Amino acid sequence: MIRRAQESGELASIERAHLEVGMLTGYVVAHSDALVMVAVIDQEIRFNGFEIVRVEDITGFIAPAPQQDFVEDALRLRKLKRPRKPDVDLTNMGMALISLRDLTPLVTVSLELDEPGVPYIGRVETVSGETLTMLYIDADARYDEEATDYRLSEITRVNFGGGYEEALHLVSSARGGMGESSGFGAD
Repeated sequence: MIRRAQESGELASIERAHLEVGMLTGYVVAHSDALVMVAVIDQEIRFNGFEIVRVEDITGFIAPAPQQDFVEDALRLRKLKRPRKPDVDLTNMGMALISLRDLTPLVTVSLELDEPGVPYIGRVETVSGETLTMLYIDADARYDEEATDYRLSEITRVNFGGGYEEALHLVSSARGGMGESSGFGAD
């Protein structure tokens, strides 16, 4: 089903019932046996970055999504094009995060099994063994002085290229913070 949705370009709804209420809606842009990457459609019917989820956490998958015609009409009338597919290695979570280190200034990681509803946003520093080391950025766009380690096995979701990550990066950069601009955008 996932492969068919990617190949056909159908809008998909992905359920992860044991981790969150509701469904992730978007276009499957890439997948592996371990991970699925989706161009996210937010509640305002706009593209809002990308989300990578673990295949093992998917409890329901619908493609085409019931609201596909409405969503596609709204995107077309707004003249919004699908964002280009980022070059992310989806072999496993570690490889995905290594890919993202050079691709985007900030990522959001979620450890939903242990800390539901608590996202961690920051810059990927290193991925080694079973550990992600990330320099956390707070809600006021200020980086911590020391990096924090996260166990890769506990990361259930990664978001990047979205509006909130972009806003944090823009404010941090304007204040003389770290990072370069993101290379994401529509084709």
